[in-house]
Amino acid sequence: GTFRHVEVEDLTKHKVDSEQLIIPDDCVARVNQAKTEKKKIISVGCTPLRAMETSVSTTSTLKPYQGWTNKFIFPKFKFRISDALITNFHPPQSTLLMTTAAFGGKELIREAYAEAIKEKYRLFAYGDAILVKNPRAGVSPGSTNLLTMKKFLPLLLAMLGFTLWPSNAS
Repeated sequence: GTFRHVEVEDLTKHKVDSEQLIIPDDCVARVNQAKTEKKKIISVGCTPLRAMETSVSTTSTLKPYQGWTNKFIFPKFKFRISDALITNFHPPQSTLLMTTAAFGGKELIREAYAEAIKEKYRLFAYGDAILVKNPRAGVSPGSTNLLTMKKFLPLLLAMLGFTLWPSNAS
């Protein structure tokens, strides 16, 4: 259902399939502690993003949840938990693309897709990915709200302690 095209003009009329979610207490504690400590929360995929936004409290904290959601996130949605999203390049007119555009902004996502097509990235489920920062989370001077795969993979690997080979260092 998440890959089904949206075929209505009024997005409030589109029905998405339900997904079962489980957000356990230990996950909730880690996310809320990180938010308290002003650390960034990164959703890896649209389903975890949707899950957290389904289970957010009125005070913008995460709550434990076990159940189903049919939440359809599209532009103008106000995100309250995640500061960034790692996701694939999704098919046109899909709910996943609309969720990504809602998170990062339509123009930013258009720019990402233009670069992906120009650079011949692999698109869709088993393709390359993007890291999108939520504009609400603020952006450091000189940084960007978007890193495409070729830009963020080396950064991510370095953050995880991996060495890139061959190295350009002499």
